Amino acid sequence: MQKKKFTESEIVQKNNRFAYLMKNKQEENNRLIEDIDAWLEKYGIVNLPFKKSEFNQQKAKILMYDEYGESLANHVEQIINLRYALGYTTMCYAVKKLSNIAIPVCAIYSRHRLDQVWNFRKAQIIRSKYYQYLMEGKDDAGELIRTKYHPCHLVLTVPHSEGLYKGKRFYARELMSEFNKLRKLPFWKEQVYAGEYGVEVKKNNKHGLHIHVHSLVLLRPGCSVNKVRSLIEQHWRQNTSNKSDYSGIHFETLYTVNRETGKKKALNKRSSIKEYLAGVLECIKYHFEPKCLEKYQVDDYGKIYEYDIDLIQEILDNTKGMRLYSRFGAFYKCKELNFNNLDKETESEEEANAANEEDVMSSVDGYQDRMIDPETLQKVNPEDCTIIFCSPTHLSQYSSDTPPQYSSLWDMVHKRPFDVPLKEILKEFFLGKHEAMKHYKPQDEFG
Repeated sequence: MQKKKFTESEIVQKNNRFAYLMKNKQEENNRLIEDIDAWLEKYGIVNLPFKKSEFNQQKAKILMYDEYGESLANHVEQIINLRYALGYTTMCYAVKKLSNIAIPVCAIYSRHRLDQVWNFRKAQIIRSKYYQYLMEGKDDAGELIRTKYHPCHLVLTVPHSEGLYKGKRFYARELMSEFNKLRKLPFWKEQVYAGEYGVEVKKNNKHGLHIHVHSLVLLRPGCSVNKVRSLIEQHWRQNTSNKSDYSGIHFETLYTVNRETGKKKALNKRSSIKEYLAGVLECIKYHFEPKCLEKYQVDDYGKIYEYDIDLIQEILDNTKGMRLYSRFGAFYKCKELNFNNLDKETESEEEANAANEEDVMSSVDGYQDRMIDPETLQKVNPEDCTIIFCSPTHLSQYSSDTPPQYSSLWDMVHKRPFDVPLKEILKEFFLGKHEAMKHYKPQDEFG
């Protein structure tokens, strides 16, 4: 199947929608930054430097080493690192001369596991890769995967009375460990061809966090869904010491839902490519979203939502080096589904720049096809544009139906002529060589 070719109008719609989503996700990041600042203030930490590099230079003084040694630093440093990462997202836009309409060209991300912009974008990339691969992907025997193997949706959780599992509020690592044991059992290897999984977290005011795994499972030909479900339940109950009425598992054939009638239709070998891919994309949409980490208090005006920074700190401690999304079976070594670069969480500004340079440089090919004037629906010549780098919140955009707009009065925007190829401009950006970006790092957009 050939890749779909979009009309100029569709490209504009996609550009506007992407820019608007990026703006909204960054606004959520900014709200979390405000809550982190309020939390840090309780420890006497106020007015952090503008840039992470400046913080590193003044770290001993800011974290009061003379008074507390490293004890305060050990308690707050991961939260401070998160705070700077949340301001890292930088959008690159092309703006036509004598116009204020901005066309999104590419984006640069922090890659932090609690960054809402990066979580949103990573989910998009993963879904896109699966969509492209499963259209024509074949197994070692040369047979189409989507017609040979039976697609199922597996959901797993563990008993968490009073919001705790093995004494922990955030028990994703323990949950993933049990799922890993399950996948090593003989019955699993015999009957499961491949799959993927991600951790989803929801919050219940009565029972705390509800952490569960969503997994796409492809069964080998001739395997019974009911039999596999029974085996999964048997071993899952045993491994998690679950004697309750709820098994902690849900396992069924993937289905599509008719949006008009609400009726479900199970996938089978006769399902169309469109139906199959819609079912798969629905199954793999579940990823960790930091919005579940909110708590609220009630005042005279109703509920006031704020982030639970103590819980976030617990999560950071318990997820360091841990993958919240991965794949198994035949998909594990499939190069077309290799997401290792998406899981490289960077520890420093330099590592983030290096990782983003590699990622952005490999993904900007064809950017000219996205440069469509929203007003005329004609292709825009890069040489007729100024290119700007800024936070997605620094441009005005009031809905996903309208393009972002740039104001020359906004002094947090870094710009230069679009007079050389984009890759050369990006190299200048990462190296800080261009005069307009001489002292600029993505963190400069954070304030």
